Amino acid sequence: MHIVRGAVVLAACVGPWAQAAIYRCSDGAGGVLYADAPCAGGRVVEVPATKVDPQARERLQRDVEAFDKRQALREAERARLKDQQAQARRAEATARATQPPEPVADPYASYGYGYAPYYFTPAPPLRPRPRPAPTRDSYIRLR
Repeated sequence: MHIVRGAVVLAACVGPWAQAAIYRCSDGAGGVLYADAPCAGGRVVEVPATKVDPQARERLQRDVEAFDKRQALREAERARLKDQQAQARRAEATARATQPPEPVADPYASYGYGYAPYYFTPAPPLRPRPRPAPTRDSYIRLR
């Protein structure tokens, strides 16, 4: 299907240029140069027109319409899913808002009767030891 579509698009694009004159010229170094503008010493080359399938335009139009329909269905499905997700988020938010808060456990209940909780305070972080200052004799030698 893509090959047919590509061939139709190519034929539609090449059609107007196929009617223009094409000139064969020499580039001076023994090579051949084809141009769409007349050149010195050039001659017109006749390019035969190719036959175009008369039903190609109709097939292309049908393919474009089918693509547009599929694209519209994809976009509608994407919008439906987006709305569905937004609705689910709203329902979840309202359900959380209407629920009573969970009860907080009594912090003293787990220690048993008569025992007070032990709160641990961490020690302050250790600082690196300062380096001893080098003595003068260690890095300078006098004679």
